[in-house]
Amino acid sequence: MAAEAYDIGADHAELSPPVPDRRSDFRMMTTLRVGKITCNGEQELCLIRNISHGGLMLRVFADHQVGHEVTVELKSDCVVSGRIAWTRDESVGVTFAEPVDALEMLRNDAGPDGRLPRPPRLDMHSRARLRIGDTDWPVELRDLSQGGAKIRVQDTLAVGDEAVLVVSGLKPVRAVIRWQVGDYAGLAFIGTIPLADLVGWMNARRGIGRRPSA
Repeated sequence: MAAEAYDIGADHAELSPPVPDRRSDFRMMTTLRVGKITCNGEQELCLIRNISHGGLMLRVFADHQVGHEVTVELKSDCVVSGRIAWTRDESVGVTFAEPVDALEMLRNDAGPDGRLPRPPRLDMHSRARLRIGDTDWPVELRDLSQGGAKIRVQDTLAVGDEAVLVVSGLKPVRAVIRWQVGDYAGLAFIGTIPLADLVGWMNARRGIGRRPSA
């Protein structure tokens, strides 16, 4: 069964999958699927090139060192631990701490509640604005992905309303308010933030890294 790829934005639609690495165990190719790698408490989005029961190969946009322990998130319900085994240009190889079911990791089935796993989100605390009609609401951005965000807001929002999320350093993003529980609300973007824009914005916040390029 073919793996379902998350949208990486028009800037990268022309990229094609790399040649499989046949030096070790069998690797199942994926498309350039967006994931999240966390190392020493720092998060970044990455592109998952291929995966096996014992490890995976990623395209990354910041420097990494062999031997560092990492976690890699493929989707909201799938996080694996491992160690960086090698680096080469923008690619890194990660060996899992324990063998995994690669097929299961690539599945995108709905859970018992009927919801599909969501793409990885970057956790943060950042000021932003939510524009609804002619009104701007100050909000705190708590997590962000290409397709959505969680915000903290002091006011009651109307679920289903359209809004515009304004974050310094990113283009304004049109969104729909999906839910609100207490001070927290979830936004689903109308369209996606291109991966290059989101990676560049996150790395600029950290003062490191590079933008994805074709």
